[in-house]
Amino acid sequence: MAEQSQYQGVAALLSLEQQAWETINAEGLGFCIVNETHNLIEYRQAVLFEAHGKNRIAAVSGLPVLQRDAPFMQWMLRLTSYLYAAGGKEARELSLGDVPQELAEGWQEWLPRHVIWVPLNAGKKRLGGILLARDRAWAQAETTLLNHLRYVYAHAWFAHLAKESNWSWRRIKSRWISNRWRFWGIMILVLGALFAPIRQSVLAPAEVRPLDAQVVRSPLAGIVDKVNIEPNQPVQKGDVLLVLDDDEIRTKLQIANKEMAMMEAKYQQLIQQSFRDARSKASLVTLRAKAMQKREDVNFLKKQMDKLEIRAPRDGLALFTNSDDLIGMPVRIGERLVVIADPTKAEIRMMLPVGNSLIFPENAKVSLFLNMEPTHSIPAILSYAAYQAQQDSGGVLAYEMRAQFLPGQKPPRIGLRGVAKIYGKRVPIIYYLLRRPLAVARQKLGW
Repeated sequence: MAEQSQYQGVAALLSLEQQAWETINAEGLGFCIVNETHNLIEYRQAVLFEAHGKNRIAAVSGLPVLQRDAPFMQWMLRLTSYLYAAGGKEARELSLGDVPQELAEGWQEWLPRHVIWVPLNAGKKRLGGILLARDRAWAQAETTLLNHLRYVYAHAWFAHLAKESNWSWRRIKSRWISNRWRFWGIMILVLGALFAPIRQSVLAPAEVRPLDAQVVRSPLAGIVDKVNIEPNQPVQKGDVLLVLDDDEIRTKLQIANKEMAMMEAKYQQLIQQSFRDARSKASLVTLRAKAMQKREDVNFLKKQMDKLEIRAPRDGLALFTNSDDLIGMPVRIGERLVVIADPTKAEIRMMLPVGNSLIFPENAKVSLFLNMEPTHSIPAILSYAAYQAQQDSGGVLAYEMRAQFLPGQKPPRIGLRGVAKIYGKRVPIIYYLLRRPLAVARQKLGW
């Protein structure tokens, strides 16, 4: 078994090296580094820092689109820039004491405890580094593997950079600009192409959300005692979803029953006395009212006991995070507990960053690319666009947008995430290319 495990490790290492060398550009190599390395070494998060040209975060594991103005990305850029500036050629483990206090505070919020920094150097050329993080300590064998991989990744990265820089200005001038007719012919084609119409489009993070879902809220204030369902479990109307703790209400009900019995006994006793004592009749009405009030208290507590069992209001899927998180959780009246959704009814919820916003036509076309199927698109129609921006989960100001799947189309599973491409109006290519630079210039120069 030990030999087989070693062979599997060697096979995974060779496969990873082959993938790195077969990438067609630096962007593909970055995706391979932060995601495919997990096949050889286990980690929870990987970040690739690029120091070629302007310092930036080149790739993050699990994120197809980088929101570079998000708080996490800004903090991660400061941390990796600090580690890169510190130098070093070997992979090394880090602790909170190895970074300044302002970076250590963000570490406790964004990263697990155990972090390792792997610099990427091709000879004397420093390209950047990889930051890996997870919850358990790093083994010496894993550090050795990372020290080997950094050579493979660095030289593959350097090869891509060298290939991208092959088209020097001298080569372009000698081949294209020296020939006058060829130069003006190309210029006319370029100018004509700049006015060719093209459809505007933007990308936004997207999630498949339930449509017309019904929220199950707590009817009482109390503590969740039992959870009878699992996440994404099909339920039917009337099924018991959760049970609240009944100790407090049961105690109140027992006390109220005893008080009601005592009050009714006093009332019956006073009725007997009223036949012999006329003055006792004056207290009958008051005592009867108190007895009726106690009876109403008992009936109210019995209704409260019935509400302790929270039932499904309709058929569908029970959507919530984790049953273990609900057990023992104190809840308030009206607090959201579970969402009941119809799996055949879903919509796409998108958060479009303010900087990418466009004016979309009515029923604009939307293409959804799920993370599990990035090569396949699912068509949809834009149905809602918010007028006011709000902060998304990453702290970025964005407009909430929703899209409906086409009629007769089976929606994907609720909860899947991906990237949505939203199409706008047709505009000249020159406008498409210069829209963002002109917007930035207008903001900076006050046009």
